[in-house]
Amino acid sequence: MVRTTCRSLLAISLALLAVTTDVHARQSNPADLAQARRLVGQSRQLVRDAHCRDPRGFGGHEVKAAELLRRAALQLNEARDFRTYNVHRPSRPAHRAKRWSGRHLASKAVQQRMSG
Repeated sequence: MVRTTCRSLLAISLALLAVTTDVHARQSNPADLAQARRLVGQSRQLVRDAHCRDPRGFGGHEVKAAELLRRAALQLNEARDFRTYNVHRPSRPAHRAKRWSGRHLASKAVQQRMSG
């Protein structure tokens, strides 16, 4: 019974890691990412509850599963933050050096000093 539960917890955590990796790789809808975050949170709570009920019954595997789920939650948070701060930014053209008297100038300040 204990081994079956432990295997189930590990299988669930690995499945959730695969789902979150797939979600991140596809750059999917933010709602999908939020759902993955909720599922990871629920899984973390289930692992904690199982550990509280029987701290020695899983041979330390529930601790490993909890760590993997914690890492998954961190990655999902980073994916959310990346999407929040990088998706709606307008693309900026590449920097082009200004030419003045046949010389390339690094900035407008240098150009103004040279002209005045």
